[in-house]
Amino acid sequence: MWPFNYFKKKREKEEQERRRAEEQARQQKLEKERIACERECRLEDNRRKELERQAKLKAEREQKKSIQPFTFRSNCHQRYENDTPVMGLQECIRTVSLVKNTDGCPGYKLAPGVGYIVKIYNDDLGKPNMSDKPMKVVTKSADMVELRGFPIMAQSPFGWQDVDYSDYGFVVYYKNGQVEKCVLHMYDRNIRLEYLHSSIIKKEESKEDDRPFNNDISISAVANGFTFNLKLPKVRVVKQPYHGDAQIIETDSSAYVRIVRKETKGTVTFDISNIAELRSKRILQQNPTFVPQFTYQSQGSDFEAASAEVGNFWEAASSGKEYVSLFQITQQKGKIVAFIINNLPNEDDFYYLIMFSE
Repeated sequence: MWPFNYFKKKREKEEQERRRAEEQARQQKLEKERIACERECRLEDNRRKELERQAKLKAEREQKKSIQPFTFRSNCHQRYENDTPVMGLQECIRTVSLVKNTDGCPGYKLAPGVGYIVKIYNDDLGKPNMSDKPMKVVTKSADMVELRGFPIMAQSPFGWQDVDYSDYGFVVYYKNGQVEKCVLHMYDRNIRLEYLHSSIIKKEESKEDDRPFNNDISISAVANGFTFNLKLPKVRVVKQPYHGDAQIIETDSSAYVRIVRKETKGTVTFDISNIAELRSKRILQQNPTFVPQFTYQSQGSDFEAASAEVGNFWEAASSGKEYVSLFQITQQKGKIVAFIINNLPNEDDFYYLIMFSE
């Protein structure tokens, strides 16, 4: 029996050593896996922290180069050539606005979100003073922001062409947090235009608020051509697709309108107080003016309407310009409500309903 027991114990000992070696190998493998897992977790954590740091730095850089969009009403401007003032101080109205690029810019291959769009509007002529200029912020301080144009593709009569707008610059100066003046630079010609607003200049807009107004009108008299002078304190804009749901467009809640006809069966003029805002949002480019031919409708004492198709003809629709197609003044339960329908050029999917009410 002795040899048998001896070999049996020897095999058992060898088996125990084998199992011990396997267990040690397994433990070593688990330890390596744990160490590798911890290392990967640390690397992942470091990558996450680095991404967060980069995102924070990017946000800080964007914040440093961001500017609050604005509309500045200038009543005078001065032209400089080679730093010398020329032509004298021009006393006239220009609307200068800076719009954030949210959906590109017509006439340019400009990706949404890139930079800002500088607009200058000639209120005397009722048209833009220059083509819209895409620009980016290059420097910024507490009282000054400088923007500059950049190379971009622009549409021309000969198709898309590369243009370099880096010769254009736009500097905004602030005082007490408000825009004090705007300066348009044309560096290649050493020309700049300084747009200001001076309280000394009296040649601004005619004071419509100094003229008497009367909302107590007869709608039938309006339809028959009588004069009127309305002031309605609410302006509301609705974007109305031809197929789909209407969308209310947020605009200045303090806006108002004056709608006037001075002569019997004469011209109707509008003075919308936030026309610059409507222009910057591409809703309405200028205050409408037209001679309406009204028709009269009545549904008892609760509703009367004087309606006129204004520019609803082929020449207006095919002109490539915006046009008002319908104007209506109503009296609804004793309250005056008016509206116009404005149609944008080359836009067949929707129109803007601009409503004015008491």
